[in-house]
Amino acid sequence: MNKLQDARLVIDAIDGEMARLFKARMAASRMAAEYKMENGL
Repeated sequence: MNKLQDARLVIDAIDGEMARLFKARMAASRMAAEYKMENGL
C-alpha cells in the first residue's frame, strides 16, 4: 500500500469509531432525557 491508502484506512477506522461513540452518546442522552421527564426536571 502507499501512504494515501494507509491514511484512508486510518480515516475509515476513525470514522467507524466516531459513529459508534455517537450512537452511545445518543443512547446516554436519551436515558438522561427520560430521567428528567420522569422526575419533572
